[in-house]
Amino acid sequence: MAYKKGVRVYAADKFIVGKEKPVNAIRLAITSTSSIEELEKGLIILKELLLSGQIEEIY
Repeated sequence: MAYKKGVRVYAADKFIVGKEKPVNAIRLAITSTSSIEELEKGLIILKELLLSGQIEEIY
């Protein structure tokens, strides 16, 4: 759902080193936006999806 709105969400296991068990979390890459406005838009989209329970697809 986030991807369809222009926001990429990756599961925590993508960032695990070694054999550690991943935590139930997402990682925010706030430096990959081209402007503060783009960052703000993405954070608002994430907030709305999290509050509505619509984040279900992880890429």
